[in-house]
Amino acid sequence: RHDDTLGISLYAYGQELVSDRGYIWDDPRNAWTKSTESHNLVTVDGKSQQRKGRTSTLALFAVTPEIEVIRASSNAYAQCPLYERTTALVPLADGGSYVVDVFRVKGGKRHSFGIQSNGKLIETRGVELMAAERKHKWLTAFREGTPQGATFARWQDKKTFLDFHLLSVPQQFVVADAPGWRSDKGTERNAPAIQQVFAENRVAEAESLYVSVWVPHQGTSPVTEAVLLGTAPDGACAVRVRLAGREDVLAFAPDASPHAFGSIEVAARVGFLSQSGGKRSAVLIGGTLV
Repeated sequence: RHDDTLGISLYAYGQELVSDRGYIWDDPRNAWTKSTESHNLVTVDGKSQQRKGRTSTLALFAVTPEIEVIRASSNAYAQCPLYERTTALVPLADGGSYVVDVFRVKGGKRHSFGIQSNGKLIETRGVELMAAERKHKWLTAFREGTPQGATFARWQDKKTFLDFHLLSVPQQFVVADAPGWRSDKGTERNAPAIQQVFAENRVAEAESLYVSVWVPHQGTSPVTEAVLLGTAPDGACAVRVRLAGREDVLAFAPDASPHAFGSIEVAARVGFLSQSGGKRSAVLIGGTLV
């Protein structure tokens, strides 16, 4: 019933962090909670996903002790021949985890990748945000800027933090206050606003590639650095994630064609390398070389 095909949520430490707002049912405000823009998705041309004939296709699903990956695509927008998401969950030794998310969209004239979290946005880095005049029925207090490199946002909900590393560089990085209510009952009806981040591109038949790393944590973040090692014209990309005493490299590609990202060579749909001290491990999914 919601326009949220390929949407995801993230839970950690017993809390919903990357959230789905859609639980308000028979209330006029359901116009927001069911919309694509209120979910953690790419909205195309400012419109919600089409409803008639909308389907999705599972392209990849793999579970290993080192990494869990899912890839799916959808015909969510008639003007988009490509609307695809690959999400990897990487478990950590202490029971935590981090996420690498790759969203590819082609078609339409404007792409806007949105992400929201419960709690409050307490920090942004990598972009200077200025107040912006935008008219929107549900969003207010717009702040935006033009990033020159990777950007970062951190939310806090009670003792839990969510770090959002946007490694690809959008044309505009936007923050807005979004409705915080989850139901039409009690105090929820007047719940305080949450902050939603949007990475926007205005395109002309070009592809948007959104590459991000999501890190839930309590106390100090386990991730000390997240870097985009490179991209390829076919949408392939590779990411390096550094943690205390450990370094991971994740590579994603449409198929098993060979790609090189610096010293990393991979011929696989997903390649994963991890080094901790003198121990190395590798995972190859749908390919022949890493």
